[in-house]
Amino acid sequence: MPSSSINTRRPSSLVMAARCLGLGLCFSILLTISAPTINLWPLAAMLTVPLAVGAALIARRADQSLAIQQRPRILAWAALVGVGTTPAWMWLQLFLFPVTPPGFVPLGFYLSSYSGIFVWLMARCIVARDVLRVSPPPGKLAQLAARIPLPLLAGGLWCLLEVLRGDWVLGGYAFYNIAVPLIDILAPLASIVGCIGCAAVVAGFGWMIGDVICNPAARPPRRLAPKLAIVAVIIGLPWVLVPPLKNPGDRSLRVGVLQTNLPQSNKMSWSAASRVSDFATWQGLTRNLATANPDVIVWPETMFPGSSLSPQWTAVENRLGLYLPYADNAGIQRRLMLAELAEQLVALQAEIRIPVLIGAVGTENPTAEKNSTRINADSRFNSVFMIRGGKIEADRYDKGRLVPFGEYIPIAWRLPELQNAIVGLGAKGMSFDLGFGSRPTVFIIEGGPGSARIAARVVTPICFEMTYPGTMRSLVFRGDARRADLIITPSNDGWFGWQDSGRITHLQIARWRAAELGTPVVRAVNTGISCVIDGAGVVLLAPGSQPLPARQEGTLVADVPLAVRSTLYTHFGDWPAIATGIFSIFVLSLSGRVPRPSPSAIVS
Repeated sequence: MPSSSINTRRPSSLVMAARCLGLGLCFSILLTISAPTINLWPLAAMLTVPLAVGAALIARRADQSLAIQQRPRILAWAALVGVGTTPAWMWLQLFLFPVTPPGFVPLGFYLSSYSGIFVWLMARCIVARDVLRVSPPPGKLAQLAARIPLPLLAGGLWCLLEVLRGDWVLGGYAFYNIAVPLIDILAPLASIVGCIGCAAVVAGFGWMIGDVICNPAARPPRRLAPKLAIVAVIIGLPWVLVPPLKNPGDRSLRVGVLQTNLPQSNKMSWSAASRVSDFATWQGLTRNLATANPDVIVWPETMFPGSSLSPQWTAVENRLGLYLPYADNAGIQRRLMLAELAEQLVALQAEIRIPVLIGAVGTENPTAEKNSTRINADSRFNSVFMIRGGKIEADRYDKGRLVPFGEYIPIAWRLPELQNAIVGLGAKGMSFDLGFGSRPTVFIIEGGPGSARIAARVVTPICFEMTYPGTMRSLVFRGDARRADLIITPSNDGWFGWQDSGRITHLQIARWRAAELGTPVVRAVNTGISCVIDGAGVVLLAPGSQPLPARQEGTLVADVPLAVRSTLYTHFGDWPAIATGIFSIFVLSLSGRVPRPSPSAIVS
């Protein structure tokens, strides 16, 4: 997008600042209304348009500054665009304010900084290309770099920033990737380039639209049509070329899901009396599920009301006689024996004779302190246990990617005293003592109708792990070899409180993982939305398997087809998209640095 196409007069600094903030606010509005629950999802395709206009506007301002020997303030203007995007991030993350008031505002500005960085990089790219057109570089490689289409550079840079934000920096936070609301039209493309690659396509498309707005020469149909045709081919061709899901023998697994609807605020102060009543209710719902004869029953994340389901921990509790006092409905003082909770759960499984997958705390080598009722353990994990055959099986899955600032503090977690100090400052009442799991356990579940019994391989990523494409790819595949036929993800979305937009976005992210890996997904979520997703990323709506509404207690039983496919994404992951971003940085470096006048020539 040539910077010379913006305007011919140099606006005042105040006008320039207002324009930059206004463009950031346009991004903020588009992000808010394209995300749930307003859900005008087609507008997500336009999210980078105001950022593209902002980059062109800033580049024009930089050209004008250079022409009169002033230092171009590209970074400052780009930062204002980023600040303008902050309201959307504040609104979308409002559920975090009751959890961590001190961390709420810094998170909003941190997330908005990526938009500012994108505008800064692209504005520099435009200025450098303007300079190169005036003074062509000597090398052929640099000359080629100067001709790379800006939409391609925009897509690559946005892709790299999404990888940094969503997976690498500070543990990663992938919510509200610009491609996520577009799952219904981009799912086939996701099986080739993944969600990150689709975000690059969306960013490039947005840049093209921004070019039309800013550059009158790009408006004639003969100039715009070829670009739109390329985008249409990129999005439409996978619908034709991606192979259908395959299910030899029509294999299926009947899965029963319990949705508990225990809000996180209640869980943080879960009284003994509430634990007793809630546990009794969930046992009753589990017995009802058993009447539908599922092959496995799934409870959501951390819904076990005891301390741990590790048999060694329970044995120590039993030996010490640990209990929680409470008053029943009649006001009679009673004791909740902690070890008995695990015993009741095992007895329930033995009664219904159906395997149960349940989220609970896992421990290693628990021991009681001398002359104390305190129990220590070498390690504690957020885990998924299998209860089968009237016992808790030794093999469990321990969560490998913990929630940054929710289950650990990035960087600081290596220094427990520093981590505890930060937690005490920003999230009082929370305990950050979980370890990182290293066992990618695969549970084997036997099932299938009639005599056509099968042994389905199941992996159980816990909640936030579904937002990490690389983590999910390594769970479902080892190299190119498939190691799982089904993903069952126990989750706790109670953190979202009244904001159902977060729950819907989490569901959309799970659909992306299903499409990327060609593998069906079952979600068991305490406050919803529990559902079944096929290997193409489509939520199943068959009778009896409809998604359970948010913030409602309930159950569902679904025959999950184990239809899968091998996708290009499973072979290459996000590396092609990352390589595109690195290439964009390489092109930017080849384009040369923005010339800066000598200090003596700078006009203040």
